[in-house]
Amino acid sequence: MRMNGKWLPQDKALAVRLYSEAAQAGDVESQYRMGTVFDDGISVKKDATKAKEWYQKAADNGHLVAKCRLAIIAGDLQQAISWQEKAITENSTAENQAGLAILYAARGEGDDYKKALKMCVSLENSAQGDDNTKHVLAIIYFHGIGVDQDLETALYW
Repeated sequence: MRMNGKWLPQDKALAVRLYSEAAQAGDVESQYRMGTVFDDGISVKKDATKAKEWYQKAADNGHLVAKCRLAIIAGDLQQAISWQEKAITENSTAENQAGLAILYAARGEGDDYKKALKMCVSLENSAQGDDNTKHVLAIIYFHGIGVDQDLETALYW
Protein backbone atom coordinates (compact mmCIF):
# COMPACT_ATOMS: atom_id res chain seq x y z
CA MET A 1 0.00 0.00 0.00
CA ARG A 2 2.38 2.64 -1.22
CA MET A 3 -0.47 5.12 -1.78
CA ASN A 4 -1.38 5.62 1.86
CA GLY A 5 1.75 4.36 3.63
CA LYS A 6 -0.26 1.86 5.66
CA TRP A 7 2.19 -1.05 5.43
CA LEU A 8 5.04 0.41 3.42
CA PRO A 9 6.53 3.91 3.28
CA GLN A 10 4.27 6.22 1.30
CA ASP A 11 5.35 6.72 -2.30
CA LYS A 12 2.43 7.98 -4.38
CA ALA A 13 4.42 8.23 -7.61
CA LEU A 14 5.48 4.58 -7.32
CA ALA A 15 1.93 3.56 -6.41
CA VAL A 16 0.58 5.32 -9.49
CA ARG A 17 3.18 3.62 -11.69
CA LEU A 18 2.31 0.20 -10.25
CA TYR A 19 -1.44 0.85 -10.59
CA SER A 20 -0.88 1.92 -14.18
CA GLU A 21 1.08 -1.21 -15.06
CA ALA A 22 -1.47 -3.48 -13.41
CA ALA A 23 -4.41 -1.59 -14.97
CA GLN A 24 -2.94 -1.87 -18.43
CA ALA A 25 -2.48 -5.60 -17.81
CA GLY A 26 -6.22 -5.84 -17.08
CA ASP A 27 -6.40 -5.71 -13.28
CA VAL A 28 -9.88 -4.32 -12.57
CA GLU A 29 -9.15 -2.78 -9.15
CA SER A 30 -6.10 -1.02 -10.60
CA GLN A 31 -8.23 0.31 -13.45
CA TYR A 32 -10.58 1.81 -10.87
CA ARG A 33 -7.64 3.20 -8.88
CA MET A 34 -6.28 4.86 -12.03
CA GLY A 35 -9.65 6.56 -12.37
CA THR A 36 -9.26 7.95 -8.85
CA VAL A 37 -5.66 8.95 -9.59
CA PHE A 38 -6.80 11.19 -12.46
CA ASP A 39 -10.00 12.25 -10.70
CA ASP A 40 -8.11 13.45 -7.62
CA GLY A 41 -4.84 14.49 -9.27
CA ILE A 42 -2.66 12.07 -7.30
CA SER A 43 0.91 12.55 -8.57
CA VAL A 44 -0.56 13.58 -11.94
CA LYS A 45 -2.49 16.54 -13.26
CA LYS A 46 -6.25 16.18 -12.71
CA ASP A 47 -7.84 14.94 -15.90
CA ALA A 48 -11.58 14.26 -15.91
CA THR A 49 -11.46 12.64 -19.36
CA LYS A 50 -8.77 10.13 -18.36
CA ALA A 51 -10.53 9.49 -15.04
CA LYS A 52 -13.75 8.68 -16.86
CA GLU A 53 -11.91 6.42 -19.33
CA TRP A 54 -10.35 4.40 -16.49
CA TYR A 55 -13.64 4.24 -14.57
CA GLN A 56 -15.33 3.01 -17.74
CA LYS A 57 -12.73 0.25 -18.25
CA ALA A 58 -13.19 -0.88 -14.65
CA ALA A 59 -16.99 -0.65 -14.91
CA ASP A 60 -16.94 -2.67 -18.13
CA ASN A 61 -15.09 -5.33 -16.15
CA GLY A 62 -17.72 -5.34 -13.40
CA HIS A 63 -16.27 -2.92 -10.83
CA LEU A 64 -19.33 -1.62 -8.97
CA VAL A 65 -17.74 1.43 -7.36
CA ALA A 66 -16.44 2.47 -10.79
CA LYS A 67 -20.05 2.26 -12.00
CA CYS A 68 -21.00 4.47 -9.05
CA ARG A 69 -18.33 7.02 -10.00
CA LEU A 70 -19.59 7.09 -13.59
CA ALA A 71 -23.14 7.70 -12.32
CA ILE A 72 -21.84 10.59 -10.20
CA ILE A 73 -20.04 12.05 -13.22
CA ALA A 74 -23.31 11.73 -15.19
CA GLY A 75 -25.15 13.53 -12.38
CA ASP A 76 -27.34 10.52 -11.52
CA LEU A 77 -27.13 10.43 -7.73
CA GLN A 78 -29.87 7.80 -7.36
CA GLN A 79 -28.04 5.41 -9.69
CA ALA A 80 -24.77 6.13 -7.88
CA ILE A 81 -26.39 5.16 -4.57
CA SER A 82 -27.77 1.97 -6.11
CA TRP A 83 -24.34 0.93 -7.38
CA GLN A 84 -22.67 1.81 -4.06
CA GLU A 85 -25.27 -0.18 -2.08
CA LYS A 86 -24.64 -3.16 -4.34
CA ALA A 87 -20.89 -2.74 -3.91
CA ILE A 88 -21.32 -2.93 -0.13
CA THR A 89 -23.31 -6.16 -0.38
CA GLU A 90 -20.42 -7.70 -2.30
CA ASN A 91 -17.53 -6.04 -0.44
CA SER A 92 -18.35 -4.14 2.72
CA THR A 93 -15.10 -2.23 3.13
CA ALA A 94 -14.79 0.93 5.19
CA GLU A 95 -14.07 2.82 1.96
CA ASN A 96 -17.30 1.57 0.36
CA GLN A 97 -19.32 2.34 3.49
CA ALA A 98 -17.89 5.86 3.71
CA GLY A 99 -18.70 6.40 0.04
CA LEU A 100 -22.31 5.40 0.61
CA ALA A 101 -22.60 7.65 3.67
CA ILE A 102 -21.38 10.60 1.60
CA LEU A 103 -23.88 9.79 -1.16
CA TYR A 104 -26.72 9.56 1.36
CA ALA A 105 -25.72 12.93 2.82
CA ALA A 106 -25.54 14.42 -0.68
CA ARG A 107 -29.01 13.17 -1.60
CA GLY A 108 -30.50 14.28 1.73
CA GLU A 109 -33.95 12.71 1.38
CA GLY A 110 -36.02 11.07 4.12
CA ASP A 111 -33.77 9.17 6.51
CA ASP A 112 -30.63 9.71 4.40
CA TYR A 113 -28.90 11.89 7.00
CA LYS A 114 -29.68 9.40 9.76
CA LYS A 115 -28.22 6.61 7.63
CA ALA A 116 -25.14 8.72 6.87
CA LEU A 117 -24.73 9.62 10.53
CA LYS A 118 -25.04 6.00 11.66
CA MET A 119 -22.53 4.80 9.07
CA CYS A 120 -20.00 7.55 9.80
CA VAL A 121 -20.22 7.10 13.58
CA SER A 122 -19.81 3.34 13.16
CA LEU A 123 -16.72 3.84 10.99
CA GLU A 124 -15.25 6.36 13.41
CA ASN A 125 -15.93 4.09 16.40
CA SER A 126 -14.12 1.24 14.68
CA ALA A 127 -11.18 3.54 13.77
CA GLN A 128 -11.93 3.08 10.06
CA GLY A 129 -13.20 6.60 9.37
CA ASP A 130 -11.35 9.04 7.16
CA ASP A 131 -11.43 12.75 6.37
CA ASN A 132 -14.64 12.28 4.36
CA THR A 133 -16.54 10.65 7.21
CA LYS A 134 -15.35 13.36 9.59
CA HIS A 135 -16.51 16.02 7.11
CA VAL A 136 -19.98 14.45 6.83
CA LEU A 137 -20.26 14.29 10.63
CA ALA A 138 -19.16 17.92 10.96
CA ILE A 139 -21.77 19.08 8.44
CA ILE A 140 -24.56 17.06 10.06
CA TYR A 141 -23.82 18.45 13.53
CA PHE A 142 -23.06 21.98 12.33
CA HIS A 143 -26.42 22.29 10.57
CA GLY A 144 -28.38 20.09 12.98
CA ILE A 145 -29.54 17.79 10.19
CA GLY A 146 -31.42 14.91 11.79
CA VAL A 147 -29.77 15.72 15.13
CA ASP A 148 -29.74 18.63 17.52
CA GLN A 149 -27.37 21.31 16.26
CA ASP A 150 -24.12 20.93 18.20
CA LEU A 151 -21.32 23.30 17.17
CA GLU A 152 -18.88 21.81 19.67
CA THR A 153 -19.34 18.33 18.20
CA ALA A 154 -19.15 19.77 14.68
CA LEU A 155 -15.80 21.34 15.51
CA TYR A 156 -14.60 18.08 17.03
CA TRP A 157 -15.13 16.29 13.72
